[in-house]
Amino acid sequence: MLFLEFDGKKEAIGQLEGTAKFVKEPPKAFWTAVGQTVRQGVIDNFRYGGDLATRQKWKPLKSGKPSKLTKTGRLREVVFQSDEGGAEVGTNMIYGRIHHFGGRAGRNLRAQIPARPWLTLSEETKLKIASLIRNNLMK
Repeated sequence: MLFLEFDGKKEAIGQLEGTAKFVKEPPKAFWTAVGQTVRQGVIDNFRYGGDLATRQKWKPLKSGKPSKLTKTGRLREVVFQSDEGGAEVGTNMIYGRIHHFGGRAGRNLRAQIPARPWLTLSEETKLKIASLIRNNLMK
């Protein structure tokens, strides 16, 4: 199973469970390639300025300025780790979850942050992952 993880909560994005057992490459190398592909797909969202999967641009601030997701650039420093059992892609920034899902934040939870999904995969990225799987399956 391929997961996205936010604050310890995992969101399944694909049925890849057990796939690593059937690949030509060693499992860690396979999952590293998958992790790098997912990471690049997320970075592509930042280049687009929105969710490439839905072709929705991120909502600008009330002032009309661009979304806070790109203000410091720290959130686009997407990290991944992989081992023989899978790959995890995400951010070390504590505010990544609230920006992805939206919700209340700030002092006394007065600020309403709109959801700006950034940790998503476009169809193109999903096809690249499928190609990795297909090209690495043992015959």
